[in-house]
Amino acid sequence: PGFWDHAHYYNYSFQPLFTWTILDQDGCELAPRFKTRRWNPSASVQEFTCEDLDIKETKCVLPNDVALSTVVLRNKSKKPMKLHFVAWTTHESRPSSHGTQMTDLTIGTSASFVKHLSPPQRPELPVACSLGMSRPVKSYDMILSEGSTLRPNWSHTSFAERFRNASLGNTKTISGISEDGLISIALHCSITVGPHKRESVSVACALAPSLAEASQNRELVLRQKEPYNLSILSWEDHF
Repeated sequence: PGFWDHAHYYNYSFQPLFTWTILDQDGCELAPRFKTRRWNPSASVQEFTCEDLDIKETKCVLPNDVALSTVVLRNKSKKPMKLHFVAWTTHESRPSSHGTQMTDLTIGTSASFVKHLSPPQRPELPVACSLGMSRPVKSYDMILSEGSTLRPNWSHTSFAERFRNASLGNTKTISGISEDGLISIALHCSITVGPHKRESVSVACALAPSLAEASQNRELVLRQKEPYNLSILSWEDHF
């Protein structure tokens, strides 16, 4: 789910954008089973199922360089379902070796940073990134850790251990013995889905030359009631 594969910004590789994880009311990860996927130029739609929960994700990339994922949760049971939804990402930062590094990191109701892309034999390109959700953020975490493997696996992240009492802890720890490593960022919200009801949440990740522009574009998209319609309208203008 989400956008974990390579994105390209001005022909520079930017990886990853984000993924998302759903936890039950006790903080245990749900394991949705893939059902189906369909695609058209405006969006990719994939569906999952997990016991009494159906999940539909609609994702698209908008003209203002915002990657959007809208997740609809349908409770098939006769009881309310209390869930935790976490949007998260992990990026390598290697300032000591003059490799790709991250600066200007902030987190709270949203998360933002500048990633300095420096591929071999090409000039450095600083790219601002702003990550946010359509629902109020209940807790967050930003942490620097050792390692070099970028995998969208919740159980392999520090978040799986740090999520306690329905919270990520609201911490920002981006310094250590070494400034090199993986910087992981997570935003969490709570969702209660009533019996035989639906609830939705959207995640937006905006890339731009500046943090102000990235934040503005993200906010513009998430203010929409059904933000993926922006992609449909954009494609309809072409045909």
